[in-house]
Amino acid sequence: MNFHRIAPPLRRLLCLLIVLGSVWGWRAAHANIIGFQVQPATIQAAVGRSTSARITWHIQRDGDPCDVIVRSASGVFRTDAGLVLGRVNIALSRRSVCARASVAARVTVDTFTENVLIPDAVTQRALQLGITSFFYSRAFTDGAGSSTAAVTVTLGGGTTGAFGISNVSLRFSDESVIGMIDRNAALTATARIGYAGSGQIRAVWEIAGPSTASGVPQFRILSVVNRFFGIGGEITLRSPTLPSATAGRYWLRLRITRPATAFPAPELTYFVIEKRAAPPPRPIETLSPARGARLGPKTRFSWAPLADARAYRLEFYPLGPDRQTPVGRKPAGGMLVLGTHHRLLLSLPARARLRPGAYQWRIVAIGDHGRIVGASPPVPIYVP
Repeated sequence: MNFHRIAPPLRRLLCLLIVLGSVWGWRAAHANIIGFQVQPATIQAAVGRSTSARITWHIQRDGDPCDVIVRSASGVFRTDAGLVLGRVNIALSRRSVCARASVAARVTVDTFTENVLIPDAVTQRALQLGITSFFYSRAFTDGAGSSTAAVTVTLGGGTTGAFGISNVSLRFSDESVIGMIDRNAALTATARIGYAGSGQIRAVWEIAGPSTASGVPQFRILSVVNRFFGIGGEITLRSPTLPSATAGRYWLRLRITRPATAFPAPELTYFVIEKRAAPPPRPIETLSPARGARLGPKTRFSWAPLADARAYRLEFYPLGPDRQTPVGRKPAGGMLVLGTHHRLLLSLPARARLRPGAYQWRIVAIGDHGRIVGASPPVPIYVP
């Protein structure tokens, strides 16, 4: 448009509007979220149960107009690396109207309060990832700008006192303390750990194999444990699958490096047997119980020892209706002891595996490299 061709009265009006606009400083309306404050900055979540926490969000905005809707669509539990652990699908929303004092400063604060539930599933997933803290965050928007606020969530046991390990007991998967498996067979162990308080445990599963020189186990690391324990009590850890490629005796232990313990690392031992041609086993003389005895809690099994035995296995074979012929070729139960023992009382779990009826029992001696070096003749016994 040619300004000089406009009628003089209209030209004078346009000039006046331009001058007034430059004086009044016309500008486009806008709004932006410039900051936030969260109370409290950190909350603690219990492990083993859901936790409720009250959180207050203070959202600071700068700009016009004042009459806008500030909202957050949902909350998110996430790790420091950004992995989502869970969501809270509850929206927060309010109309923001600037107070007279804040209009001049062009800053207004909008406050939201919520009671958020931290599900146990979220804390358990965090424990599986090996982390002891994560974040609960919300993104707030006023339609023109947005900002994300977050509160830190730390895992705690809900108990007081220092974190400490009181006891550790090891068992194989069948609850035995001495194991025996065929070469290349699978075997695992469990550790029951008693503790007080809550905190991070660091430990290593270690193994020593048949190549150990001079009878002194030389341990190597099998796997590393880095886990958070919450709510003092007892927890169970499972070992990785144990080595069984080479026949012989193995030693397994769980060594806790943090926190410090006042007792040595507990150990288990197991034998890997290789089925191959070997000299026939030597006879072992049984001493008690007598033939045809009834098995009871105080029944003592004893036998004459062999010098080269590294372990002894007590085996029970069920008999058929004639009470003379064994049923099957595998033992129905038994117990394993080290070669330094030549007498034993059957443990309660071992007795519980035997159904009432007629059996034969025998003693098998195991030597170096898992070879069977001796065996007793079968002895009849009755399980009531």
